[in-house]
Amino acid sequence: LVLVLMVGAVAVGRGALAGLAPAPARAAATSSAGGRSVVVAPGDTLWSIARRLQPTGDVRPLVDRLVAAHGSAAIEPGDRIALPN
Repeated sequence: LVLVLMVGAVAVGRGALAGLAPAPARAAATSSAGGRSVVVAPGDTLWSIARRLQPTGDVRPLVDRLVAAHGSAAIEPGDRIALPN
């Protein structure tokens, strides 16, 4: 019994059951009268948002524009970031 519990604990610790968990929410781009924006979801970073907006190439300039639009590099779930043109 102890061996079974130890093997189970190791499997869970290594993420063996991670496929059963729901996928994390992703930032959703929205449009409004003020322009397009992104609402930050749990687990998002400015880098991950930039990569979704620009799937290829160097995203550093886009990250810089997102920081400027948000006013800070620190983001939290629920923050709304205006998308640069």
